[in-house]
Amino acid sequence: MQSGDVIARRYRLEEVAGAGGMGVVWRATDLELRREVAIKQSAEGDTRREARIGAGLQHPNVIAVFDVLVTDGERLLVMEYLPSRTLARVLRDDGPLTPDAAARIGAQIAGALAAMHAKGMVHRDITPGNVLVAADGTAKLSDLGIALWAGITDTGSSLSPGTPGFAAPEVVAGGAPTAASDMYAFGVTLATAVEGAEGEEQRSSWFGLVLSALTHPHPKRRPSASQVGEMLRDVVADVPKRRRPRRLLLAAGALLLVLLTVAGVLVWQRVTAAPPANPAALGDLRTIDVCGFLDKAPLARFGAVEVAHDVGPFNVCSLTVAADPRRADGRARVTVSIQHDPYERPDAGKIEQLALGGSRDHCAKQLLLPGPYEVMIWSEKDEGVQADVCAMADALADHVRSVLEQGNTPRRAVPELPSIGAVDACSLLRPEELGEALGAPADSIPGVAGWSCQWRRSPDLQVGITLERGAPIGAADGQQMELAGRIAMTSCGPAAVRGCPVQVVHRFYTNAGGEPRTELVTLFLGGDGSLPAEVLRERAVRLAALAAARLPPA
Repeated sequence: MQSGDVIARRYRLEEVAGAGGMGVVWRATDLELRREVAIKQSAEGDTRREARIGAGLQHPNVIAVFDVLVTDGERLLVMEYLPSRTLARVLRDDGPLTPDAAARIGAQIAGALAAMHAKGMVHRDITPGNVLVAADGTAKLSDLGIALWAGITDTGSSLSPGTPGFAAPEVVAGGAPTAASDMYAFGVTLATAVEGAEGEEQRSSWFGLVLSALTHPHPKRRPSASQVGEMLRDVVADVPKRRRPRRLLLAAGALLLVLLTVAGVLVWQRVTAAPPANPAALGDLRTIDVCGFLDKAPLARFGAVEVAHDVGPFNVCSLTVAADPRRADGRARVTVSIQHDPYERPDAGKIEQLALGGSRDHCAKQLLLPGPYEVMIWSEKDEGVQADVCAMADALADHVRSVLEQGNTPRRAVPELPSIGAVDACSLLRPEELGEALGAPADSIPGVAGWSCQWRRSPDLQVGITLERGAPIGAADGQQMELAGRIAMTSCGPAAVRGCPVQVVHRFYTNAGGEPRTELVTLFLGGDGSLPAEVLRERAVRLAALAAARLPPA
């Protein structure tokens, strides 16, 4: 085959558009329809598997398959032609991407993977070389040469585990490829895209948290493609960074993102079923004093430590470390939270400590407990601060593990009225009210000790309630209103088509340290983009008013 050849009396070869181990791709002209196409000449000489899988998958972010040709006994694949560069070429030519730029590409590829996985397909070779990026930012997944589909016989080189360095640990160990192994490779691809980048955007904690989840060593703990797509679409929608935690309160599927108002920290809480009332390892969750885990001694060598009491959800506590003596504002933050985690344990009788990844500006640790719970430890620092945040997370993780192994879980009294900690979040809304807001009934999914609740109709359209504490809210937190005789605030604007948060004040009080505090109900209505922002806001405010009316007297 050479330039100028006409294949099947219809396709004129123009030039080689790409070449690699899987074959050669030509840019060609369809003389019948007068359009550009790509023609793939497989190194194996047979493209039937790829053609059948491609024909069974129609998605705007997957290179489309048009036809299969047979010429001189060789099968050729006629595909959509996208004037583009591979992501690998973009990185070689232009250098690493910012997290925002990587997220714009990633959101599109996540959509393609979600469509594949919904059909029972597994790509098996997600790498920067198989992601095409056009000049206008359009990204498409290519090369289904070794993809798997239940309806297609698996033969020949399709048994390849994928590209070294991108294959998931379970696949490298000889396990079968799955949607979860695709997500691992996707995480490595995104990490490769931002590796070595400079500037504030490259140190974005929220993006590092996404990468940590995607490359989790346990396949069942990785988020799905639809869940990751929802998280990354926050960037595509140009959500201001200070609002991203609110938007991410309810991510898709089984991943409930619990908002922590302390310094914008975000911790992921996976909820799939109601947790048992008395897990053996922790006892009554309502009595756990999470701040009691935050002993200053393990972190004293990093700087002066200050615990932020009564801030965030009841299952969370945070502290700050004056880590950089050169700067008055040079601080690092470490957060500990108790989360429900129903996934299987390698050894159900022990506490397992995992490192979930990190960077120079953030770090995450996880303690898997014998019961269906975990302790999450998240550390981060301000821009430009010189501090070893992973060493801080390690020191606190070791301390928390020691406390738990000795059976010395710190305790507090069970929250009693008028504290909002005595309220069951799931009791604040009725099924018929949620059905009206979501368009269909939705079952409740309670969080730890009933301090949060989620109802979802789809990965995007969801309602969530979190009971939390914090400093008194003010005008900077959004538009103030009155709901059921209580002060309330919303921050959703005219472009908020994918989520609207509303906060309702339950009561004002002074904590044991003499600091003014507020107990709040935070309601978040997540949209799928089909509802106008004003309709989404109206529904969120109506639900918040109903929840406020059911709160006990303050």
